[in-house]
Amino acid sequence: MTLGGVVGFMLRKYRMVFLSIVIQLIICLLLFFLGLELGSDATLRGEMSLLGMQASVITLLSLLGSLLMSAIIYRLFFKKFDDRVQDKTKEKRWGFFKGSIAIFLSFFVGLVLAILELTTLWNYGAYMVTPLLYALLFFVGISVGKEHTLLFSIRKQGARFLILPMGTLIGTLLGAALAGAILSDFSILDSMSVGSGMGYYSLSSVLLGHAKGIKLGSIALMSNVLRELITLFFAPLLIKAFGPLSPISAGGVTSMDITLPVIIRFSGREYAALAIFHGAVLDPIVPLLISLFTYA
Repeated sequence: MTLGGVVGFMLRKYRMVFLSIVIQLIICLLLFFLGLELGSDATLRGEMSLLGMQASVITLLSLLGSLLMSAIIYRLFFKKFDDRVQDKTKEKRWGFFKGSIAIFLSFFVGLVLAILELTTLWNYGAYMVTPLLYALLFFVGISVGKEHTLLFSIRKQGARFLILPMGTLIGTLLGAALAGAILSDFSILDSMSVGSGMGYYSLSSVLLGHAKGIKLGSIALMSNVLRELITLFFAPLLIKAFGPLSPISAGGVTSMDITLPVIIRFSGREYAALAIFHGAVLDPIVPLLISLFTYA
């Protein structure tokens, strides 16, 4: 990932329109194999409802922690910028979801094929997961390294821009730790590793599935997908309850892409730069945190 960041910075003047397509394809392949592995395990298939419940508890508590932090940060540091201009443009909801739909379909196609006992595919896929995982991290590093203009945003805005991503991170981990203490068959570190995805369901599920097994990888997928969906569907309610920074904090890493249109529309255009910066800061932290809690 570091090597990718260096390459991205060196090639920052080039558009590299293919980059997002390559990342999307690799993620789809990895989640296809994740679905194959899950569907091949009859025991896990019987535990899907339990996994969904555990994922929901982790999501709701980690999300609540980050929302409370966003409300405090807004009052202390951002309230004077409350003249929000909402974007009334009626974006098509389809545009918000089409990237995610391909990823969901990849996972469920693999799951269905495995349930239909086409398990020989997984025998081949098992050898491809590790090289695909490293390729994914390399290209993610390039995408982060290309965003060199964010460094100038830090200088312009000062330390104030760093407060929200750090608040999101702290609130998420505290909520996830509480979830781990509540769930009897879950360790606090495992719960925090799931919460560390902060909406980045594709990468977190692949990393945890590879390091800790398909069960935790599936919980990470469900948990972080749910976090993104809550942000997309309930942004106006979040703003009413926790303030205009709440959709940014709830979106986590996705505040710089998938949930950005919703943030602009309901929080206001003046928060767009903060949302992009917020996601870009959290993006490289996700694999580091997951590795920390996985191997601690």
